[in-house]
Amino acid sequence: MVSAFGKIVGFPITHTTHINKPFQLELSGHKISGHVILTGLLGYDYLARAGKTVDHVSTKELFQARRAVKDIFEFLD
Repeated sequence: MVSAFGKIVGFPITHTTHINKPFQLELSGHKISGHVILTGLLGYDYLARAGKTVDHVSTKELFQARRAVKDIFEFLD
């Protein structure tokens, strides 16, 4: 979801990584493949970078990403 100011927060995706689980999530079976770096939460200007949505993650992948955000900000269940 993009804010009214065009800002989003997301994780970088790379094809090469030396980071092990649970700090990375492998994407496969998507339009984009690679490793989501769950320790690298970044802010982006979606509008300035002409961002577009190309695919969606599964419910399981979304749960893992949300868990990583909670861990980063220490919002524990």
